[in-house]
Amino acid sequence: MIGNLMTLPLMFLSSAFVPKSFMPEWIQAIALINPISYAVEAIRTVLIDVPDMTVFLKGFVILLIFSGAALTWAVTAFNSLRD
Repeated sequence: MIGNLMTLPLMFLSSAFVPKSFMPEWIQAIALINPISYAVEAIRTVLIDVPDMTVFLKGFVILLIFSGAALTWAVTAFNSLRD
């Protein structure tokens, strides 16, 4: 339930369903910091005929940084519960 509470708004505020050019400006600003947008762009880049590796690597690096920050936060939160 908590996963859906976090994932669904992020999915709707990303470029997964609607191209960024069709989004209102306030949703474009949110999509700019949304990690799901970068994942979608990286996957789309790989699936086209001639992939643009700079877009893929940018998405991959941003997702790697986000995953590392989320993992660090989760480990810290669980360790504070133990004490």
